[in-house]
Amino acid sequence: MKKSINAIFEFFQEPLLVHCSAGIGRTGLFILVETAMCLIEAGMGVNVFEILRDMRRQRAHLVQTSSQFVFAVRGILRMFRTRRVTPILAPTLNNNSSVQLNGYSSPS
Repeated sequence: MKKSINAIFEFFQEPLLVHCSAGIGRTGLFILVETAMCLIEAGMGVNVFEILRDMRRQRAHLVQTSSQFVFAVRGILRMFRTRRVTPILAPTLNNNSSVQLNGYSSPS
């Protein structure tokens, strides 16, 4: 799925719009998983609860059901464990610098 999304993005070279009927259940699930995969690729830690909390500050009720949340967490773990998503960035940090991706920062 990640390769397909990247191919679409590279072809159009514009932001990708994802939307389900209400724009919060499946859409939130997709955004949660994609954000986690981007963080993993950046070599950063993933706190799924924190990501979802921050997402819900921008749009209430994202990821509507507990089964959607469990599905997202299992998918994230599976992608990481099977190394389908691996860190692609090994940042070199100074004493006063940090890495930031999609609003999540990793302290140095």
